[in-house]
Amino acid sequence: MKNISLLGIIRWIYYPLLVLGSMVLFIILIDLMPRKYFLSIPLIINALVIVLLLLGENVLPYKQEWQEEKGDLKTDLFQTFIGLPLASKLAEYSLPLLLYFPIMWGKEKLALDTWPDGTSLFLQFVVILLISEFLYYWIHRFSHHNPFLWRFHAVHHGAERVYWLNSGRFHFVDALLDNLFYLLPLIILPCPEEVLIGILSLNLVTGYLEHANVDFRTGILKRIFNTAELHRWHHSDKMEEGNTNFGKVLSIWDQVFGTYYCPEGKKVEKVGLSDGKKVPNDLWKQITYPFES
Repeated sequence: MKNISLLGIIRWIYYPLLVLGSMVLFIILIDLMPRKYFLSIPLIINALVIVLLLLGENVLPYKQEWQEEKGDLKTDLFQTFIGLPLASKLAEYSLPLLLYFPIMWGKEKLALDTWPDGTSLFLQFVVILLISEFLYYWIHRFSHHNPFLWRFHAVHHGAERVYWLNSGRFHFVDALLDNLFYLLPLIILPCPEEVLIGILSLNLVTGYLEHANVDFRTGILKRIFNTAELHRWHHSDKMEEGNTNFGKVLSIWDQVFGTYYCPEGKKVEKVGLSDGKKVPNDLWKQITYPFES
């Protein structure tokens, strides 16, 4: 009985503990570390969260069969720790080159006239996050309905299980496009470095947690954050279930635009592509998949 009670407590504190704990650690590190080392903060938080994710998936899995390796581990490792970061960095460097004049206009007009740079970092953090999430929501939703973009995005949805490591399973083109939209506000607006690092850290933590094969509960928090309770439905092989929950960190825009989906008392049955197609686990075959299907 004690074990059941303990697992029940873990289910409810797991998500808020990791998210809140990560943000508290971020605040502590920002205060203690020299500015030149700020970029290492997401990496430190990343390492600690991975340990807790591995522990959670082994102690309290949502589906035991998702713990079984399906020939996807090596490719997921590469995509998550090399492919996705490269796409993000390329987007970061490409935006100023591709959008030089709009960016300059934004910095001179939008930023100077409307940006709340005299307010708290927390308010700036919330404003930037909401704008980035709004842009991401629409490019993500569009990629589900545009046949050409879906060819690339299907690589992510071709996963046969949902676990922490396929949080980075994206075709490079898909990841690049997503990051271009998500990072645009961070480039155009005068975002303080502390806010930028905070958003990157939160993205890492919630990105893992939305894919985590951990049977946690989030209650009212899923009305704010795109938790695994929501994102698993996004991976459902049933089209009407999969075309929901398009947020990255937040679920707010899904509620605004009517794509929030989290039925009570049901569990996701099967994940994958709704048309029954299979996306290979081989890295090169995933790269060439959009051009062959």
